Amino acid sequence: DLYRLLQLQEIVFATDYESKMQRFEHLLRKTRKWNDPALETYTLYSMWHQSYVYGEYVRSFRYARELEELLDTIDTRPYTGKSQEYFQLGRVYYQFKDYQQAARLMHKAISIPGDWLMPWNYLAAIHHHNGRIDSAAYYHRTILTSEQALNQPLIHRAIALSNLGRIEMERGNYNDALPMLQTGIITSEESGDISFSAGVRISL
Repeated sequence: DLYRLLQLQEIVFATDYESKMQRFEHLLRKTRKWNDPALETYTLYSMWHQSYVYGEYVRSFRYARELEELLDTIDTRPYTGKSQEYFQLGRVYYQFKDYQQAARLMHKAISIPGDWLMPWNYLAAIHHHNGRIDSAAYYHRTILTSEQALNQPLIHRAIALSNLGRIEMERGNYNDALPMLQTGIITSEESGDISFSAGVRISL
């Protein structure tokens, strides 16, 4: 309920890390006593995220494992953030170059029906990094052809188009790559992301 969420929010905005984590641990025990899996998930996610932000990576990844185990059991109806949290966990593993764990979590994210596409871009990047160019191209093309893309920020299409263009350049298909990269620049600028379009121009 609202009161319980306010308790969580109050802890998030506290300043001292150790006292904050002690209060999180106390709240986490309460959520289990209340049999409130949604709030338990919110709390554990906050503990994971705060530990990561403060550079407490060992503790952060311990919470990440606990959070994933909890997400695997919770229904999406009382807790609608399930897909996004799988994605956020996967993104951290990606940043630490653990691509196997990142891909596993991204697949969990896309297994839940929704209309957002960032996990697909990360899966494409993981396959590209591992040298599986055809698989990377598949995920980028899926973004461009999916109905969900119509409801997403333009920058997702720009990323997919630009990365497809780069793949075609790697294959030596410059005539195919050029219009993709050019369209990626235009789409990126229409989305307001000038920094990304500047990076794409370097590819030309």
